[in-house]
Amino acid sequence: MVISTLLFVIVSAMAFVLPPSRLPRHVQVCSLAEPTLKLPENLAGSIEFTEDVLKKHNAHLDLKKSSPETLVIHNCIEGEIILINIGPGCIEREIVEELVLMNEDIQVEYWHHERRLVLTCKLGSASAEGEGELFRQLANWNEEYGLGSVYGSRGGFYFPDESLFIPDASFITKDREDKAVELLETDYSTLTAVPEFVIELISNEKSIKNETEKMESYMRLGVDLGWLIEPKAKTVTIYRKAPETREGFTVTPPLNNPDTVFDRTGTILPGFVMNMTKVFQKIDSTRDMRRNNERCS
Repeated sequence: MVISTLLFVIVSAMAFVLPPSRLPRHVQVCSLAEPTLKLPENLAGSIEFTEDVLKKHNAHLDLKKSSPETLVIHNCIEGEIILINIGPGCIEREIVEELVLMNEDIQVEYWHHERRLVLTCKLGSASAEGEGELFRQLANWNEEYGLGSVYGSRGGFYFPDESLFIPDASFITKDREDKAVELLETDYSTLTAVPEFVIELISNEKSIKNETEKMESYMRLGVDLGWLIEPKAKTVTIYRKAPETREGFTVTPPLNNPDTVFDRTGTILPGFVMNMTKVFQKIDSTRDMRRNNERCS
């Protein structure tokens, strides 16, 4: 009894002394994130956040405008997708750049053809760990072969149609990168270029349709190879440019729980083999930890 009481006192004291990231799992502090979308003044006045403008993939999302320039997103979960339809006309690149810089908790992309802003709640945890593992393996390969540059989800690309896409991981050769123009000189890098290779990680099952459309857009706009990864189902779908086909690209049936994935032609990623077992294990272990932490709330 004395020992149990003493242990309780020690653990309770640790909860007040240690920062949340270092707390033992069973006393981890839990909190609900409420990202806020900040809008430039010249864009805020042109968008009214009505139901036909905002397309929520989940009914539990609560979107409230706290001022003309801010939209608070309550009950946001990792990988949540929100679509804002712009209507006639398009957004100038300078405004898109300002949107990106103003919002750290929300990934902002601009799909020019659809006249749509695509917002993704980036709350870290499982998807961040998965993205980190993808980037690590791709970067290690590139360090050995030295064929170009590797970008994570802090790197975006302006495509020829003025769309801003942000892959979870990407590779661009030196030749294409040398011709590109770097627009943002911060910790967030934006290039006017089309990468040869992209990876998209589906962090929320509600975003599958959106990520599939995004991958198809990549192919139509000049990307040579793309991998769409669905961690929950443990599948990888491979997209490859094929000018001779009607669509201009081919899509393989999903590979079920593959140990590895690689460029079968060797023309885009020579010598690179992605260890998918490590990627899936990283995501699964992080999700398990997150579920345990959420029990304290």
